[in-house]
Amino acid sequence: MPLHATGWICRHRIALVLVLASLIGAMALAWQMQHGALQAAEVDRLRMRAAAVHDPAALAQLRQAAGRGNLAAQRAAASVLLARGDTASVAEGLQFAQAAAQRGDSAAQYLLAKACFDGTSVQRADRPQARQWFDKAAQQGHPQAAYFLGLIYKNGYGVAIDRALAADWFARAAALGNPDAMFMLGNAFLDGDGVVADQTRAVQLFRQAAELEQPLAAQTLAVALRDGRFGLTRDPRQSSQMMEEVEHALHHPRGVL
Repeated sequence: MPLHATGWICRHRIALVLVLASLIGAMALAWQMQHGALQAAEVDRLRMRAAAVHDPAALAQLRQAAGRGNLAAQRAAASVLLARGDTASVAEGLQFAQAAAQRGDSAAQYLLAKACFDGTSVQRADRPQARQWFDKAAQQGHPQAAYFLGLIYKNGYGVAIDRALAADWFARAAALGNPDAMFMLGNAFLDGDGVVADQTRAVQLFRQAAELEQPLAAQTLAVALRDGRFGLTRDPRQSSQMMEEVEHALHHPRGVL
């Protein structure tokens, strides 16, 4: 067989393989959609498209999978719909969040808790109910839920103020990597608020939070370094660097899960 003919056949075989692979992928996605079995990576891709570019097809696929009981899709659809804010979307988002939360999904429990804490276009704030959902999520190691429990007990949102319990929840959230909780716990140690005052521990927590670009922690350290507070030696140069980090953090806010 001539060499050019062999090359032609190879090229067309490759093209045929690519077409078949595409068809198989489409068939697999259709089967997953039909049986509510979308994989986590595909659910996350659909969530990002539905949220970032308002892709109606992506949201429709999430709705379909969520309706068939896909837990990740229920959570993803809830997050997209709740963020839209209009009454119809929020009402549907709450239904998906409730379904996933009842099945024990900590991220959905957190979404539902935030909706109860802040109130939505379809329901008033219910701080006691929010606390229950935050607690369920926090018990599963959800850092933002633990942080919010700290805020609830520190400020008395629907409960009696309990500064020791607030500090305990901030400590749990900080251990899970939440920088806002690190900052709040640092303040607790600085003031002896619910814990024994410990200036050294406070500075350690401020540094940890600042490394994670928590702007208030970086600002607190910058002022302390400028003025020589909290047992720190005055260091105007480092203070200036910290203030630059504050500016960066303010212009590049962290996302929340």
